[in-house]
Amino acid sequence: MRWETQGIGPRSRVFRGVIRPMYAGARSVAFRTIDGLLGVRTTQATSSNGAKSLDERPPNVSWGWLSLVRLLRRHPLGPTDVFVDIGSGTGRVALAASWMFRCRRVIAVERDPRLHARAVENLRTCRATPRTPIELVHADALTWDLPADATMIFFFNSFRGKEFQELVERMLESLDRSPRSVQFLYANPVEAEFLARSPRFELIDVVRSWRPRADWTRTTSVSVYRVR
Repeated sequence: MRWETQGIGPRSRVFRGVIRPMYAGARSVAFRTIDGLLGVRTTQATSSNGAKSLDERPPNVSWGWLSLVRLLRRHPLGPTDVFVDIGSGTGRVALAASWMFRCRRVIAVERDPRLHARAVENLRTCRATPRTPIELVHADALTWDLPADATMIFFFNSFRGKEFQELVERMLESLDRSPRSVQFLYANPVEAEFLARSPRFELIDVVRSWRPRADWTRTTSVSVYRVR
């Protein structure tokens, strides 16, 4: 019998009441341990127990450390790349990119002042030596101008709907002004259908992590697009 994705059947209740909270707790412990070893605080408290769906988690949840390393190894940065993390939260993704690769620039954009302040503190206290300097930007991505030399963009579902469509429009305007190819790494791609309708977004890879339900698997997946 397959896992239910909706409703209040017994398997759904077990998933929401037992499996997901256990996994979230173990995940939090593991990530806080990694944080401690690195001298940073990037792991945010979540309220997934009460969420009606996996897409209703708080927007400040960070992408997993191990999943992040696996993703960046599969899609590495080169010496001429400029990496941009939109909705960077406490800076985990930008920190990992700067430790793993020597590239031109790593930029982290966050509009929440509390998360931005935590990212600034993490950059100050981090024990790992970055190979690329990090630029922490406190700004709204919907009004901030994407750098003309940006070549890889990471986005972990910070917003959706009209805001996401506006972000895509601004990205394409940047490419029109400065023609280039950009990789768009879209984690938890809830707006994938919208991108599928655009001829300028070419899906080139999907990096998945297995979970016992389809909706949970999607939230831990990254769709990688080539944008022109």
